[in-house]
Amino acid sequence: MPASKKKKCSEEFPAAPADREHAAALYRKLVPGDILLTQTYGFFYALWRRLSCTPYDHTAVVMENNETMNIVYPVAIKLPAGHFFEREKSPAVIRPVWGSEQQLRDFLGAFRQLEGSRYNSFRGFFNVSNMMLYYQLGLKIPLKVPEMTSKRWVCTDAILMYLLDVIPEFSAVRDLDLDLFRFGFTSPVDFLRIARFMPGLLKKVE
Repeated sequence: MPASKKKKCSEEFPAAPADREHAAALYRKLVPGDILLTQTYGFFYALWRRLSCTPYDHTAVVMENNETMNIVYPVAIKLPAGHFFEREKSPAVIRPVWGSEQQLRDFLGAFRQLEGSRYNSFRGFFNVSNMMLYYQLGLKIPLKVPEMTSKRWVCTDAILMYLLDVIPEFSAVRDLDLDLFRFGFTSPVDFLRIARFMPGLLKKVE
């Protein structure tokens, strides 16, 4: 089967500026429930971002006491939020618009329970490979959208699926052209798309 035409990278969502003062200002604005988008330091991650046309490669949820929950290999762990505001990781903060305090509590409670859960290595590897194949060769190999009964997650999938679970209005994102529905997995860019096109659900903190 001949390869499809190579897809062009979108410049629609550039990374936040690698500016220490900007990052420090964002850090002071963090509240529990915020979604943190960051760049991981290193050549491999920079190459992956370039080949898969995404400005970020990691997402985390801000918990209480400025900790974050991170679904990473081999298991989900908590890290201080300040970790992502070091070494010019160009952090961006996306804030869900909660319909009630109960929705926020349910979301944070769900992520607390994920601490120590094992990372879904297959999906993580497949997601990275699939995005590079799509943008570099035009090939698309869809996965099945994850289910809430999943025992293993990757960071992006878990955050968006739990938002869909606890905020009924979030079902409106099914009308957007998200990677979750295009590929079967959530990319960091999906959160930026929602914030741009449906600010009543997610808002970018400036």
